[in-house]
Amino acid sequence: MNMRGEQFKYLALAILLSIGAGLAWGFASGWGTSIINDIASSGNVHEQLQFLRDGTPVIQSYGGRNYPTRAFRKLDGTNIEVVEVVDDGFRNGEWLQGPEYRDKPFAGLRWNSRIICVYWYWYDSEVWYFVHDGKLQGHGYYVGYDKIAKAAIGYIGCDGFRPDEPPLDRQFPVDGRRMSNAYGGTAMIDCYYDRSRKVNYLLCDDGLRAVNVKKRTVTLVRKDDDLISAAMSTGPGSADETGSAESKHAPTMLLRTPDRVVVLTADGKEIENYPLPPELRQDNFQWIGLPGGKTLVYQSIFGNAELFWLEAGGKTVRHEHVELVNQGQSDFMRDTTTSVIVPSPALIAGFTVCYPWGPAECPRYWKYSDALRQAFAKIWPVLLATGIVSIVLACVCYRRQRKYGLLWTGVWIVFVLLFGLPAFFGYLAHRAWPARLPCPHCGQRVPRDRPACFACNRDFPPPAAKGIEVFA
Repeated sequence: MNMRGEQFKYLALAILLSIGAGLAWGFASGWGTSIINDIASSGNVHEQLQFLRDGTPVIQSYGGRNYPTRAFRKLDGTNIEVVEVVDDGFRNGEWLQGPEYRDKPFAGLRWNSRIICVYWYWYDSEVWYFVHDGKLQGHGYYVGYDKIAKAAIGYIGCDGFRPDEPPLDRQFPVDGRRMSNAYGGTAMIDCYYDRSRKVNYLLCDDGLRAVNVKKRTVTLVRKDDDLISAAMSTGPGSADETGSAESKHAPTMLLRTPDRVVVLTADGKEIENYPLPPELRQDNFQWIGLPGGKTLVYQSIFGNAELFWLEAGGKTVRHEHVELVNQGQSDFMRDTTTSVIVPSPALIAGFTVCYPWGPAECPRYWKYSDALRQAFAKIWPVLLATGIVSIVLACVCYRRQRKYGLLWTGVWIVFVLLFGLPAFFGYLAHRAWPARLPCPHCGQRVPRDRPACFACNRDFPPPAAKGIEVFA
């Protein structure tokens, strides 16, 4: 093997060893930093707002990660004991998206937002999907397949069932932003089955439709081109002495427009109409039905909570601002953890460049340039720390290359400089390092794995004869 081929072999071996060293280091350091973070955050307080089955808001608090020791108190500070049966003592509100998603730039749809499974059960031979064209002013249709025959059953458009794909003017008009989870999703997320598991509610640009994929029917529940979002609600609940509860109300539909929330029966009959106060018209919120026709609207803003109690007709009868304490991991601890677990500036920078929305902690509808700028603004301390460590290790690599008189010094320096600690481990382990002894001619300590001194280029003298040599 020539010299170049041997150096490539060494580099390939070093890369392989670096990958193994990086994985081992990541597992070990991740486990260690997790323990340290648990100890450091053991005194942190975390608070969350929960709602009992009757709609009463309570604050749940616990220290560190010791979730089983949680305590509960009312908004006035009174401690209470909550009896739960697998958290059945609590209820969740119905999420209603605000109009802000309609002002955001449209970045297109992923495939998992364009093809949605709306009906599938293991005991049924049919499976139905909703297929969207992925456009901003988009359209979609339902398509069914027979799992046994492996063939299409047919299609459902605005005018009902048909054997062929409906033309564009007969498809359901659905804005692409309604389909995307990046914007909160206001079409398919708000498509709920009724109790028979056959009716799918689809929020279109021109109104709300109920699609029964088993009966192959389409019903226009409410015609309105100003609907923002919708949700299915089971109404207020009631709790017994054990904390378990069940709703006594039939499911209803919640439709949000720019200035009100309309409550409908499943067949489209209007029950209540709640005009929204000005402070609630732009933001997202949760809708919690209460007995007596009242409702509780819950907003979460920067970890705090705004609660509005509304009567039918839109009158605000009560408003509460709740400060919640959530002492999370500090920026210093987060940056230190990342630097220890992934001590490679090239890997951190490469992941950030490929997918900046994650490190930037921003929605996917952000432009790539804005997300990249935000991501690097967050991770620059990590890049600085790992870069300094890589520079130090690259200097050590350079000195070692000089001491041993090895080739490709620049390649090895760049390798260690980019990939940091794992690359340095691979560099140290990729070959056997010979002993360094003084040269009998120039006196420098040089490796004895070659016939001549690399410092003075003079051949090493042969070893002294011991009298036991055999000469052929």
